Amino acid sequence: MEQLVIAGRWRVYTAVLGYCILSNYYMGFMLCVFAALYYPAVYFGTEKRRDGWWKSCVRFAGASVLSGGISAVVLIPMDGDR
Repeated sequence: MEQLVIAGRWRVYTAVLGYCILSNYYMGFMLCVFAALYYPAVYFGTEKRRDGWWKSCVRFAGASVLSGGISAVVLIPMDGDR
C-alpha cells in the first residue's frame, strides 16, 4: 500500500490482492476492507506523495477492481460440451 501511494507502483498490490481473493475469498474480502480503511491513513500520513489525492485514489480503486477482475477468471464456467 505504501508503494502504491508514495511511488505509484500498483502492480504488486494488484497481484497480491488478486491472489488473496483467488486463494481464499473470505480472507481476500477482509483484505479489501482493510485496504479501503488503510488507504486514507497511508495517504494522509505520508509527506512524500507522488500525485494528487484524486489521481492516487483513482489508481487505488483501479488496481483494486483489476485485482478483483483477475481473480474472477475462476468464476467463468468452462463447459467444453457446447
